[in-house]
Amino acid sequence: MDDRAKDRGEQPLGMQWDVPVAFAVFKPQLNKLGDGIESAEFVYVNEFFCRGVGFTPEQLVGRKFADVFPGETPEWSDVLFEVATTGKRVQGSIYAKWSGHWLHFLAAPDAASGCVSFVLSIVDHEMEESLSTRSTALTNDCILRISKVLNNGEDYEACMNHALEELSAIIHPDRLYVLETDGKTVSNTFEWCAAGISSEIDSLQDLGYDEYIGGWEKFLEHDTSVLIPDIEMLKDDDPVDYHNLKRQGIERILNAPFFCKGERAGYLGADNYELSDVINTRAVLESCSYFIGAKIINQRLVERLEYLGNHDVLTGVKNRNALLSVVDELTGGTESVGIVFIDVNGLKKINDTQGHAAGDEVLRLVASRLSDEFGTDNVFREGGDEFVVMLRGIGYDEFAKWQEDLLARLAKERRQVVSMGFEWCAHPHGVAEAIRSADMRMYRAKAAYYCQLGLR
Repeated sequence: MDDRAKDRGEQPLGMQWDVPVAFAVFKPQLNKLGDGIESAEFVYVNEFFCRGVGFTPEQLVGRKFADVFPGETPEWSDVLFEVATTGKRVQGSIYAKWSGHWLHFLAAPDAASGCVSFVLSIVDHEMEESLSTRSTALTNDCILRISKVLNNGEDYEACMNHALEELSAIIHPDRLYVLETDGKTVSNTFEWCAAGISSEIDSLQDLGYDEYIGGWEKFLEHDTSVLIPDIEMLKDDDPVDYHNLKRQGIERILNAPFFCKGERAGYLGADNYELSDVINTRAVLESCSYFIGAKIINQRLVERLEYLGNHDVLTGVKNRNALLSVVDELTGGTESVGIVFIDVNGLKKINDTQGHAAGDEVLRLVASRLSDEFGTDNVFREGGDEFVVMLRGIGYDEFAKWQEDLLARLAKERRQVVSMGFEWCAHPHGVAEAIRSADMRMYRAKAAYYCQLGLR
């Protein structure tokens, strides 16, 4: 035995060959710079090694590793280089493409021969468990990051865009998007696009649900998400969706639904997402769809409450709260305003003789006609059978002409459904008084109309 090897407590290679696991000996050759492996020649392989790679000893010994396995793993060369140059044993785990397995290795040098011996064992199961544990931890961390973004206090639009941007850094798709639906139509409300990917949000508005994504429902009959690993599978069964995806250069999609009161309210989708063993893309997207969906549903509730706070439920026009807000805004400004005060004629009689449903229908009809005439944003239901129209910024001459035209049309009606009072206010600080004045004018017009009918 070489004295230097004996001093390090190493055995000669010949004594290590008869082992009941995969074993191979290589003769490494450094490159010209001495900073890497140029080649590694098989010196010896045992029966277990040959079984694992599907070669006989005669097919391996004397040949270079890279010639036998052209897809040599770079990390494998790094191990050879470290052992050959440091003279130390190295052990670890590595995925070897040439074997198709995760391998645990112990590599040892032999100073006398300049060879490196490898003892190898397959550890696929152990590595899968380790990777699964790591993947789960990383996946949970990613989900937590998105959850924090969605609750960071930003306004709704900024928050949603921030969440998609953060998610894109995790799953690396070409495009991330939110689709919202009422079951009849579907619209793309938010999106993130990678560099070089065209935006699709403008072209994906108010599309027919059945035509655009109705075909996705079959995927959800037996699964929790719409996973299409290859869009070619849609070509025959769903040609509309197929051609739409093909047009966008999409190869695979993953869409995770979110719900409102048990009904699908939309999807969080990813196009051409990265296939990864490190992150569970599906788990990330499905969990994030829950949080993003909750954010959307909460925003819908906020918008609904804001709407109800400023709109009349029966007629859909703005309510007294909204009118008071406009009066406050005008009082602090410099705009002129034209005011029309409207009262529905004979509503009490309709309610008494035909029922309140008929009276409600009359109110809706009046509100609709007023909205068509003045614009929905300018019409307010004061309460009961009264409406107010506020025409901000209108000049006196224009308002007077409008008044003349309206009264002329009203006079031609055999039965006047409404009575009106008009007032133009040049100075905003007098707007409240101007509304009262328009109200009084309306009552005088109403009294004259009733008198004409012989009702008073």
